[in-house]
Amino acid sequence: PASMDLKTQARLYLPTSDGSKLEGMIARLRLEFEAKNYVGQYSNFRSYVKPSYYFQRTTSYLDNASKVKTSRQADVQYGSEFNWSLSKTFSMLPGFEVEDDWSNASEANTRDQRHDNFISYRLGLEVRPMKTFNFTIGFQNKHDLIVMDRTDAVSYSLMTNVSLF
Repeated sequence: PASMDLKTQARLYLPTSDGSKLEGMIARLRLEFEAKNYVGQYSNFRSYVKPSYYFQRTTSYLDNASKVKTSRQADVQYGSEFNWSLSKTFSMLPGFEVEDDWSNASEANTRDQRHDNFISYRLGLEVRPMKTFNFTIGFQNKHDLIVMDRTDAVSYSLMTNVSLF
């Protein structure tokens, strides 16, 4: 029999990096909604939506190269992934994510609001050698949906998880 989990979270991020401080960020509010449907003993299908809103001091700022840039206004990430259990030890994780980003407009600096839109295709291999330790080796290809001739961003990752207790 299949079962389902629903999860919601609210997170408040405060500026700690130099880039966030330079941009004039006061805070970022992020909501997370997730539905996970379990299939079999180890497999699951997950879908999520993660909208964020940025509270900024200004609509534009000077970056480190003294270029005028507009500050972030909002973003939303939504996607799905399937955790396909090949055995008790190995799982394949194909998935995708769409990301929309909006910046503030700045009349003082004659900057229009900017909208960026990306899609990422992912594939991972999760390895669970022990009950208290697992890791995932991943590949991601991020493609710009607005500026189609922009080169795709390809990345690789290694994520580890260790349970101490």
